[in-house]
Amino acid sequence: MDHLLAMRLFVSSVELGNFSRAAAQHNFQASSVSRYISGLEQDLGTALFRRSSRQLLLTDAGSAFYERATTILSEVSEAWRMAGATSAETVGSLKVWAPVEFGMLYVNALLPEFMARNPGLSVELTLGEADSELRSAEYDLALQIGEPADSRFYAERFARNQYEICCAPSYLERVAEPHFPSALGEQNCLIHTERTNWQFCSAKSSVDISVEVSGNFRSNLLSPVLEAALAGAGFARLPLWLAGPHLEAGRLQSVLGTYQVKCQDSTIYGLYPEKRSTSPKIRAFIDFLTESFERQTCWN
Repeated sequence: MDHLLAMRLFVSSVELGNFSRAAAQHNFQASSVSRYISGLEQDLGTALFRRSSRQLLLTDAGSAFYERATTILSEVSEAWRMAGATSAETVGSLKVWAPVEFGMLYVNALLPEFMARNPGLSVELTLGEADSELRSAEYDLALQIGEPADSRFYAERFARNQYEICCAPSYLERVAEPHFPSALGEQNCLIHTERTNWQFCSAKSSVDISVEVSGNFRSNLLSPVLEAALAGAGFARLPLWLAGPHLEAGRLQSVLGTYQVKCQDSTIYGLYPEKRSTSPKIRAFIDFLTESFERQTCWN
């Protein structure tokens, strides 16, 4: 016999005054409640009720059992509540992957606030560049700039990744400001990786414009390109998450404002295995990053 259920039916019978009301409360037949109470009395070896035609009266043993039963049922309910609460808490470890420069500027800088909000979590942050590194390891959440190509991951959009063509104001004192994208083909441009083909579109036309650029400096990372631009070395094609604060402060100046820079990596995504989408720790981190990224006004 299910003694916990029998105990619940017994307590309900006492509190409601008869078996019929207890049966209705638990969606049982009254005869079933009576059988559970009889079985409970048989197992206990004592009568719990003095039965009459009008009401149920507790025996001394029944009164003592009722006091203990209500305490036990309350403790069981609290145990269930606490177990449920624990399963919904952000506890354990969280493994995060991010591109080196973006991760240093925005993820690593935000982690102290996130961990202060979630003291039960420990975070392991891995910074890398190669896509193969992302595919070869297991992470709870990976940030990626550009469209995800791996179908094993569920992708959630965090923010736009908008680019600007910019340079230091001092550089424009030495060269003519370009008013058309084609003019960049004759200027010194600072190159990130092998991306020498810069593409644009105009608000006035649906025609895409492609310009092959060249220059005396290139780097596999964006930060050296930014530093070279700040030093007045040439024009750079930079994402706003990196150049935005310098544009706001006037250390960089945007050019070709009537043209939009086109790029394949136009969105920042959070990637995680779809089976983990309901994990409280992942959901908490995603919500935290979304909230934090929305505050980055310089990205827009």
